[in-house]
Amino acid sequence: MRVVGRGVMVVPLIYLLGLISSFYSSSFLELFISRFILGFATGIYLTHGLDLLSYVFHREERGKMMGYHSIGSSVGRLYGSLIGGFISSIFGWREPFLLLAIISSLIAIPSLLKLKDVKIEVSSVRYKRLKKILPHILIYGIAFFFFLSSVSLFPLYFSNVIGLGSDVIGVLLAIVTLTTIVANPIIGVLSDRYEKRKVISALLLICTFLAIYLPHVENVWEAVFFSVILGVTVTSPIQIMLAIITYVASEKERSSAIGYFNGTTFLLSLIILNLFGKLIEFLGLKLVITLIGAVTLFGVFFTLRFLRD
Repeated sequence: MRVVGRGVMVVPLIYLLGLISSFYSSSFLELFISRFILGFATGIYLTHGLDLLSYVFHREERGKMMGYHSIGSSVGRLYGSLIGGFISSIFGWREPFLLLAIISSLIAIPSLLKLKDVKIEVSSVRYKRLKKILPHILIYGIAFFFFLSSVSLFPLYFSNVIGLGSDVIGVLLAIVTLTTIVANPIIGVLSDRYEKRKVISALLLICTFLAIYLPHVENVWEAVFFSVILGVTVTSPIQIMLAIITYVASEKERSSAIGYFNGTTFLLSLIILNLFGKLIEFLGLKLVITLIGAVTLFGVFFTLRFLRD
């Protein structure tokens, strides 16, 4: 037997260790190891944190759960980058790690006090029916691949092709994040009310449209329109797939299934993104972005064919 909350309780402590070691790093290897510790803490949270939330929210509310849950990471990407960049420009690259360590300590204390009273006990069983979630992994991988493309290749297009400055691109990314904060909870509620596979299919179709439309964007106002629509779709398919996986597996196997789900899909999407990065050298950025649309369109087929609510 295990207490689900313990997996979440250890996250702030490991995260704090990673931040402090990052602050004191004196070489690239030490900083790399410290960043690995931070990633390890994030991996624990994505497994046990979502498992814990799935006990709090009923199956019919888990789309909404993931919608509100995504607000935190969206706000962090927007304001964390701005604050971190401001502090780095004044004090240096180490100080943002120190500030995060202080904030994490202040958050960790009330979090640990709250979670110590959580008494959800389940059997820890390794998830063995991997064939059952393979279609989910593929669909999630495609959605995550589009997300990674949007934060790497899309800004590259705005910079290299349209010639926008870093300040303008920063504003566009802020527009994407603000739209995500507003749209994700709404999409989460819609996914609870209607068939999730239909909602994901519609979102992936919009992703296809965006990838086809981006190579034709030629000015700032078209880029703003693109950024607003992108904010609706950039993470919403991901949150719905995470909600689905919480009830595809049984309660005993849920943590293990979420671990397989996140680890495998991240690796899959990262491999695809690297392959597309190599294709840019031969096909050019515009054509590769259009091919991203073909991949998301392929995801629509898999969603309608294999996904069941």
